[in-house]
Amino acid sequence: MKLKQIWQKFYAHKNFFIAFWVVLLTISSIGISYSAFFSIKSNTNNQTISTGTLKVSYTGANLSASEALNTDNLMPLPDREGMNQGQARIINIINEGNLDSVFALTIGYDMEKFNGLQVDDKRLTPIELVRFAVYEYTNQESILVAGPLSIADLPIYENFVSDYRNNRYTILIDRVGKNGSGNSIKTYLVKTWLSDETPQEISNTYFYIDSSVVATVEGAKKDYTLSGKLVAASGEAIGDATINLQNSYYVKTNNLGEFTIEDVPDGTYNLDIINNEKTIQGNLTIQPSDSLSIINNGKSFTALGNDKIFAYAYSYGTTINKILKANDLNTLTDSLVFENKAYNLASSFTLKAKEAKINNLLITLNEDNYNITLS
Repeated sequence: MKLKQIWQKFYAHKNFFIAFWVVLLTISSIGISYSAFFSIKSNTNNQTISTGTLKVSYTGANLSASEALNTDNLMPLPDREGMNQGQARIINIINEGNLDSVFALTIGYDMEKFNGLQVDDKRLTPIELVRFAVYEYTNQESILVAGPLSIADLPIYENFVSDYRNNRYTILIDRVGKNGSGNSIKTYLVKTWLSDETPQEISNTYFYIDSSVVATVEGAKKDYTLSGKLVAASGEAIGDATINLQNSYYVKTNNLGEFTIEDVPDGTYNLDIINNEKTIQGNLTIQPSDSLSIINNGKSFTALGNDKIFAYAYSYGTTINKILKANDLNTLTDSLVFENKAYNLASSFTLKAKEAKINNLLITLNEDNYNITLS
């Protein structure tokens, strides 16, 4: 066995990667200086934060603010090893109010912590290099609901034009019932690791990240019911396919290709269609409107130059990694600058909806993409 393989095998059995999470609504916070050191900046076990009628708490092993680990114990991991690691952060979301609640679990850079660093040369780790997996813990078992993914695989929940580093990214949308309803508690397990494609040039960067729960009372905003049909390019109905909307809504098409997705708030979602073990990825943005329409955001966009990739991902309702993949771009996002030319887009659509029920969506599945129209 090669020395490198022995080395990796040795570390694969070490409980060396400490999961993160802070909140704004805070769930916990982490700092990494890859190939120098990483440290957890402000954690205590069993921390609880309340906002409105939702209470969020987290538990799990962590280091105190003053502790640090040598990077000999911090190695990039393949997804399989990252998901099999023993360390996880446990997140509890409890509804103590008398009304059901809808929440978005988001993630992004912890800029307050990063800006407080007292070092001369500091740089954030590009988000596409941080991998994670989220499990819902129920009935004494963990069910994978999101991942393995990088933050760059997620749609932008909130975009900050002045500084993209303040952006928030949607992991999932979920609900908790009112207090005493029997489903007023949600528990998630989160595992994180550094991508095994991390280049040496990322040495001495910091990864500070926080997670926030953005909650609204159910009914405060309009929820949509999306119904329609999935067909092949030939027009033939596609049955027994899975439609995955942002790791939050999973439905199967019936033998006529028909589907219904209920209780979907407005926002931008990853919309993945799995058919015959092949996944076709795209995005769907739902916006309230005075009339019903579906807009194809196009197959390409023209960059103006000097703009960051985050602005285009948000404007066209897609994700950073989809733009990188569609254009075979290998430059890390923190140093990527667009030229004045056209760039490819993956499937991306905006649904403008007046009524809460949309019954005539038609999704046409092609070899490598899909099209959404109104039938």
